[in-house]
Amino acid sequence: MIATMFATGSRVVFAAVLSGVCATAAQAADVQELYDALRLDGIADIIHQEGIEQIDVYAENYVGPRSASQFAQQAQEIFARDDIQSTLMNGLETLDHDHMAAALDYFTSAQGALFAELETTARVAISDDEVEEQAKAMAAQARDSDRARIALLERSIEVLEMVEFNIQAAQESQYSFLIELAQAEVIDFSQGEILALIAEDQGELTEMVQEWLLAFTYMAYSPVSDDELQGYIDFQSSDPGQALNQALFDAFRVMDVEQSQKMGRLVASFMAAQEL
Repeated sequence: MIATMFATGSRVVFAAVLSGVCATAAQAADVQELYDALRLDGIADIIHQEGIEQIDVYAENYVGPRSASQFAQQAQEIFARDDIQSTLMNGLETLDHDHMAAALDYFTSAQGALFAELETTARVAISDDEVEEQAKAMAAQARDSDRARIALLERSIEVLEMVEFNIQAAQESQYSFLIELAQAEVIDFSQGEILALIAEDQGELTEMVQEWLLAFTYMAYSPVSDDELQGYIDFQSSDPGQALNQALFDAFRVMDVEQSQKMGRLVASFMAAQEL
């Protein structure tokens, strides 16, 4: 009986291990397929590039010209493209099987592929300051000339809580950076003062986020009809669509916080060295 139990148990355990390996491999394949379908490599590239461009701003504001080159060299590691890609993949891995299957079905369809391409192309384009200003001007003008489209976009932004998501991410990022400086005692701010400072800017931040989101969505979806756009919004509002948006938001938020923490530590170390 002992031998029989042991042999049966071994087969069960071995089968479970094989099942887990197969499931993991299948999940990894689904994650990669969805990552590719969403054109997330293009998003990772622009996040990397924007991070690199911000290094000079940090150097100018906190480090000074004498240490700027050394600071920039170390800071580039914070925005490593591989790390960005891994964080986005990890976010997709949090989707359950049904939500993953539904997301794959949609974004490998003609309509889903179109919207993924439009969003990635627009996100790359709007990273240019001139394009961003043009997009904002077009969206502002459309409040009079294209009211139906603007109303549709504003409803989708509200339903999907895009403003709230972006504000939360921005504020957590600001806090993560400043608290590192405070803990290193290179700025004289308490936690409460940092929180108050961030809260003080919330009104202005909200207006900036609202303006940017409307400009981005108006530009991105300009090639499609209102009916096509409504179909995309319907998917985004569905359970799988909301689960996907949440997974990606969480991934971006984790990435922003980690990058801000690392940047805060690096800036603090250079500021402390200057005081010696």
